Amino acid sequence: MIFVDYLVGHVFVKARFVGDRGDKIADALIDTGATYTVIPRRLAEEIGAPRTGIYAEVKTAYGVVKLELTHILLEIEGTRALEAVLVSDSLEIPLIGVRTLEGLGFRVDPTTGKLEKSLRNFGLAYSITILSRISFRIGIRYVCL
Repeated sequence: MIFVDYLVGHVFVKARFVGDRGDKIADALIDTGATYTVIPRRLAEEIGAPRTGIYAEVKTAYGVVKLELTHILLEIEGTRALEAVLVSDSLEIPLIGVRTLEGLGFRVDPTTGKLEKSLRNFGLAYSITILSRISFRIGIRYVCL
């Protein structure tokens, strides 16, 4: 079992974000209500995540927002994968979404609030599939790549 910070229903984990210019270890919020992983623009620029110019409209708690799509290497508890992530100008901390969580082979135990290794592990192949699709659904809109 992997122990993470657990505060009033929030699960945080140390994650390593790797881009073209380097890497950074940061606390990230596991958001089981989010489909995709979203990182702050500041973090994306610091690690050198590539600017793609590809944007997706996603439904959030604050309404529909337009976010840029990029890709980074993401590592949690020694498990890593190339991930398609969204970049936010307003987000303060990274949010790890369900697709990333499942892709890395983790799940949150709702009774303990702890991150655990899952019996299912889609890993790198699943993440690369997302990057290579002609179109995929994010929230309420289709995005063509």
